[in-house]
Amino acid sequence: MRATLLRQKNGRLMDSNLAIFEDNSSQQRRYLYADVDWGASLGKWGSTLSRSKWDCKGFAEQTANFVKRVEDGQLKWGFSGKHRKDIADGISVPDVQWILQYLGRISDGQIQRGLAASGATPSEMDCYTRTLRKRIERLQRAINE
Repeated sequence: MRATLLRQKNGRLMDSNLAIFEDNSSQQRRYLYADVDWGASLGKWGSTLSRSKWDCKGFAEQTANFVKRVEDGQLKWGFSGKHRKDIADGISVPDVQWILQYLGRISDGQIQRGLAASGATPSEMDCYTRTLRKRIERLQRAINE
């Protein structure tokens, strides 16, 4: 696959923590979205004053509100914070079913190896692995209710 990093989406400058790649390998246009700053994503969400980065305790505390429900075929998220509308709106049950075919197969060992490569300590790897697993399970339950 050949991909080009796009710096803008819909004429707007993208946040430096998010990247959008355009797949140039086929005739059909396809975009790949990536979170390129785990530290900002693996913390407590909220406003500029209340959010945290690389904070497993805060990240874990918000897991119960990660996914609230499905309404009219769209998932409703507990997330509030920077770029909420861009991140959380318009995600359908088929979207989540698609990603769960991959997330549902990822092992705890694979999660831990990714965290280790990001510099996590053993206790952080354990905390984040447990919490990410719970979030995957919450997604699975949300679309099956």
